[in-house]
Amino acid sequence: MIQAYFRHVHPYAPMISKIVFLEQYYFQNPHPPDEYLVYAICAIACQFMIREGNPIMRYGVSPETLLSLHQVFREKAEKLLTIVYRRSKISTIQTLILLATFVNTSQDKDDDMLQWFTCGTAIRMAQDLGLHRSSSRWRLPETEIELRRRVWYAAYILDREISAELGRPVTVNDDDFDVEIPTPYELEFPHCLYARDPEASGFMPQILLDAEEDVAEKRETYKSFVANCHLAKILGRVLHTLNSPKGQQIYPAIIAEIDISLAEWAAKFIADYSNLDQQAAPWNRAMMIYYHCMQILLHRSSLGNHDPNNIQHALQALSASTTSATKIIEYVEEGEACGYICLPWSIVSYSVFQAALVFLFNAKGENEYLRDLGAKNLARCAYIYTKDETYRDSRPAKLLMSLAARFSVQMDQPLLLQQQQQPESRKRDFGTAQSESFESGLCDRAEAPVSHLPSSQKHDYSASADALFYHGLTLFPPSVPSQPVYLGSNSNVQFDVASLSSEVALWNASSGMTWNDWGPYLHNSPSPPQQQPHGSHP
Repeated sequence: MIQAYFRHVHPYAPMISKIVFLEQYYFQNPHPPDEYLVYAICAIACQFMIREGNPIMRYGVSPETLLSLHQVFREKAEKLLTIVYRRSKISTIQTLILLATFVNTSQDKDDDMLQWFTCGTAIRMAQDLGLHRSSSRWRLPETEIELRRRVWYAAYILDREISAELGRPVTVNDDDFDVEIPTPYELEFPHCLYARDPEASGFMPQILLDAEEDVAEKRETYKSFVANCHLAKILGRVLHTLNSPKGQQIYPAIIAEIDISLAEWAAKFIADYSNLDQQAAPWNRAMMIYYHCMQILLHRSSLGNHDPNNIQHALQALSASTTSATKIIEYVEEGEACGYICLPWSIVSYSVFQAALVFLFNAKGENEYLRDLGAKNLARCAYIYTKDETYRDSRPAKLLMSLAARFSVQMDQPLLLQQQQQPESRKRDFGTAQSESFESGLCDRAEAPVSHLPSSQKHDYSASADALFYHGLTLFPPSVPSQPVYLGSNSNVQFDVASLSSEVALWNASSGMTWNDWGPYLHNSPSPPQQQPHGSHP
């Protein structure tokens, strides 16, 4: 279980000093690890061991046994919540972050409250220990300084994720801390703590040898985590514009700044990607899912805007949202095809849900091509949820199905059946047999956007225009005079004004995915009032 945790979860949030913990766990050097932290690690590891598939072949235990162990370990770890107020400790914060990150998504309300308050408790305890302040000049070992940074940013990232999932304001403002971004290197073992039993030194777990080798070789093991820290800061700005009561007043200026920040982040991530080893591939895919989810959150409030002064911006937003929604589904499917995508499933679930909203908007629109494509892609989203036993009955899955039923969207059943029959080689209805590379997926938004227009209307914006053309979905250039955005090799399908009309008032929707947020959309009454979107006034 310990090895499963460090294989699947630790690269996502390296807030535990790997070598120190392994020394404590295997050799009690200089003491055993915190018991609640061990319980939380084992509870989470059981979930991933089940999701890997064939646990009897891999580990000699059945899925039912692992599920029972998960529940036992989870209950033991949650006992920490009854005594958490007694003393602030790093290990307690680590345990709270794990408990808040991995929750039972099948519950409608209880786990929302538990996740929200547990994350808040972790943040308050971190502030109590001064983790929100720079310790670079404190008289502490370098390994402890680095660990403090990682624990703080793990809580910071979680704060943004939960705020997005629940549609609530962030807890930590960027002006309230001055902690440096963590390094991507493995933490070495403090020699002052070395007290291992000589008789135990003959046994050295491979996981510990690999970690020590990472230290010796100075491998950038956690480069994706560092990138996630930067991306979380951008997400915080996106959420501020969505969830802040004052966000509407500054939205037009903020959206342009955030768009630039996302493009700069993507360009740097592309440049760094070639230096990352293959082991980091799942986390690179995670960053891409995050990136495209933020694109949807940033642009979807402009969908449906028929103001003549903002039609061009609305078309660009629709193109960007549709492209990013499609990329999210592709990355999730690719992650499943090459092995389980090692992420907290709530993150994948949230991003898939946001993609599904864009497809639902298109499926109820007036553009025939986008309407058909939206229904097909909505079926792909449904399949991602329904094929997994753990998340088939989850709230996001039920909410998505309820929304599809509420708006009478007939999802492509033949395509869904084909996916169920051939899960490892799902076909995609985009005219290509193979998915694009990681780099080209980022290029959709990392460089200046380019439209695919008829030759009489085409402008030479970039030499890489063909590289930016993604499965017939393109981005509308801000500098082009108002005109439709054409799709497809024959230029006979377009993002036009009709594309902006839909029964789903997506710009009014919350960023969260709770029943309370979506209740008005699920009533049998007409669609919610279509208010003017953010930024509709010049």
